[in-house]
Amino acid sequence: ADRIVERLEVRNLVRDPLDAAESAPGSSGRDVAFFIDTTGSMQDDIDAALAFASNQADRIVALDGRVALVEYRD
Repeated sequence: ADRIVERLEVRNLVRDPLDAAESAPGSSGRDVAFFIDTTGSMQDDIDAALAFASNQADRIVALDGRVALVEYRD
């Protein structure tokens, strides 16, 4: 996932989450993609990742942003 974030030159919301100032009204128009490893061995982490993505997606959509979810397996 880190390589994908670097290659796409996007923000890693896990390491660098949105703060209150950036999520203020008037700072909309974000396009955000969440990449989640859904390999069976990751099940303990998948639930936490989905909860995080869902929470952030609600905030982004509320600010007129767009959200995508990409699942990948190794």
